[in-house]
Formats: sequence, C-alpha cells, structure tokens
Amino acid sequence: MLVVLTLPINIISLGLFIFIINGFLFWFLSTFIAGFYVEGLGVAILGALLVSVFSYLCNRFIVSEKPSLSVHHF
Repeated sequence: MLVVLTLPINIISLGLFIFIINGFLFWFLSTFIAGFYVEGLGVAILGALLVSVFSYLCNRFIVSEKPSLSVHHF
C-alpha cells in the first residue's frame, strides 16, 4: 500500500525511493520486535539496501532457470 501511495515519487526517483520505504519499515518494525534494534533511519536504509542486494544475489545464483512455457509431449 505504501508503494502505491508513493508511486509518483517512485517514478520520479526511478524506483530508488523504495529503499527509503523499506528502511522506514525496518526502523518501524524495530519498535515492535524484541531483539531487533535499528540505530536510526540511515542505518535502516543501509540495511534495506543490503537485504535487496543479498536477495538479488540469491535469486541470481541459487534459483534455477525459469521453466519454459513450451509443452512437452512424452
């Protein structure tokens, strides 16, 4: 819902504002989850960036090729 509400600024920033949204959500969740502490919004944005890079690398190297849409006959 936040992404839809901030769609104009996401378009203007070429999608980079999504890191701000994710960082804010990291920071916000640290107020509710015991044992999960975020120093500030800047560190939360850095954490969001690191999670995005890690997710990209996992998807790139761990996930196998996408199945083709062709029909296989046996």
